[in-house]
Amino acid sequence: MKSGIIYGVFFMIITFCMINNLMAEEQDSRSFLMSMTYQPYDWSDEAFDETYRFIQKNADATFFYFDDGVPWSEALNGTPFHQNVNADIEEKLLQAQKSDQLFVGVNFLGKDRSSLASYWAKEDSMALPENWAEKTLGDPDVVKAYIQYCKRMIAAFKPTVFIYGMEVDSVRMDVGSKDFEVLQAFISAVYTELKKEFPDVKHVLTFVLLPEEDMRTKVDMVRALLPYTDIYAVSLYPYLFDGIAGDANKIPSRLLSQVRDYIRDKPFAIAETGFNAKRWSVLSKLIWIAGDETSQSRYVRFLLAEADQLDAVFVNWWVPRDLDALWLKMKASGADPMYSQWNSNGLMRANGEARPSYYVWQEWYQKKIRD
Repeated sequence: MKSGIIYGVFFMIITFCMINNLMAEEQDSRSFLMSMTYQPYDWSDEAFDETYRFIQKNADATFFYFDDGVPWSEALNGTPFHQNVNADIEEKLLQAQKSDQLFVGVNFLGKDRSSLASYWAKEDSMALPENWAEKTLGDPDVVKAYIQYCKRMIAAFKPTVFIYGMEVDSVRMDVGSKDFEVLQAFISAVYTELKKEFPDVKHVLTFVLLPEEDMRTKVDMVRALLPYTDIYAVSLYPYLFDGIAGDANKIPSRLLSQVRDYIRDKPFAIAETGFNAKRWSVLSKLIWIAGDETSQSRYVRFLLAEADQLDAVFVNWWVPRDLDALWLKMKASGADPMYSQWNSNGLMRANGEARPSYYVWQEWYQKKIRD
């Protein structure tokens, strides 16, 4: 009798210790890779180099986004890209050699997320050539050209993750509509071909994550496109939401966890995110959004903890360092003031000093990645 009690107590102690060890391991680990987008804070060699160094020191992967057009004609005809395109690719490839992992994103949609992507040649974001101006995603030339472009980019960069379409649900569509049928057919053709030729790469579409009441209006569209992405990856900038407006205290607790209601066991990731650390305003458009470093830090802590709970594959922070210097040049060239919205999303201030959010990021970066 006594021996039975002793064994029972011993078993309870062992079980308790095992549970404690597992909990400690969970607290000291993370499910996700931590990546940052190569977004220089200025247009200078110093800023380019410093941005690379910062990412390599503070992230598991470097993310290159190419969202300023597609070399449509060259991709279709299999001819060399314009020297401006090649120069950009080669410069990034040179730096990519220093990264342990590389993620790459391209896009068939324009900046409005509804029209065909612009032309990339002598410059980026050029008007489409005359023979492309009326083409749509349903045109066989568009499908062929885009597949060929994606293949050339994958072959060049050899990424672990390849985003072949960004924010595809930005324009909400009825899944029974002709427009959606065209979009779905295009996406299906691209995904199938890329998956066949590069089976070891994660081929990904990104979606826009919004508060629950907004997500309910486009769940059908998201679910219809899930078969064509290896990961449900989202773009998320909650400081821009009306109900939050730069105050991280107002972030709904289910902002991220809601995704399991409609993607079930599909792998999840944050393709791009950020939060302002200073006020953002465009008075000509009656926009005024509060912001401070404490609120940004609170968001980073919420983001990474929630991502871990969801077993996220990766979390990508868009702006490593504030873009004040870059914005001065963009503003002088006549850029739309709306592009200033990401200026204070950096984990580092414009002068290179670390914000509180950087230290939160570092807390998680020091954790080992769970198998």
